[in-house]
This record gives sequence, structure tokens and C-alpha cells, in this order.
Amino acid sequence: MSEAVRLPETLQSFGQGEFEATLQGELRQQHWRVPLEDFCRSGAWPDFEEDLRVSVHRAEMEEASLRITAFVSFDPTVPSYCADHQHVEPADGFLRIAIDRETAEAQFETDPLGV
Repeated sequence: MSEAVRLPETLQSFGQGEFEATLQGELRQQHWRVPLEDFCRSGAWPDFEEDLRVSVHRAEMEEASLRITAFVSFDPTVPSYCADHQHVEPADGFLRIAIDRETAEAQFETDPLGV
């Protein structure tokens, strides 16, 4: 990832009812800079308009950062030699995010399932 991913709205919404929706929205807006390809199998890749689903399992505010563990899933683009054949191989796993409290810059760690 060349550019830093910033998640300021997620940081601000921590502890509020819209926290999970805010995180999902910010990740969708910047999904090309989030390591979603780590979750893909069989040569697949994240789609341009990914239907990213996010479920927060844990979120803790620490002294220097907000640490989040979320389950993510989506249906990536799967290569096919036949335009009439639709092959779907779900991509999913855990995404751990550390958001710096001062800069809102996010660091990611992926834990794909089934890869």
C-alpha cells in the first residue's frame, strides 16, 4: 500500500450506535487501499464496486490507538474463460485494524479463512 488509509469517522464514532456502519462505509470508500486481496482464492481479486460486509467482533480504545477485529466477507471477481459462466468463491476472514488516535492512520493485518 503506497498511500496511508485514514479512518477518522470510524475513530470518532467509537462507542456509538453507528460505529460498525461507519467502519464499513469508510472501508468501502477506500477498499483499493485495504488489503482485501489477501482474502481471495483461486486467482480472484476484489471487484471495483465491492459489496464488502463487515461485522465488528471486538473494538478497544488503547492509549495510542483504537484496535478493531472485524469479520469481513465479499464476493470477488473470479477469472473465467467463459463469459456465460458465473463462478462465485466467497472471500472472508478477520481483518485487524489499528487506528492511530492522533492521525487516524490505519494499519491492517489479515487472517483469511480457507486460503
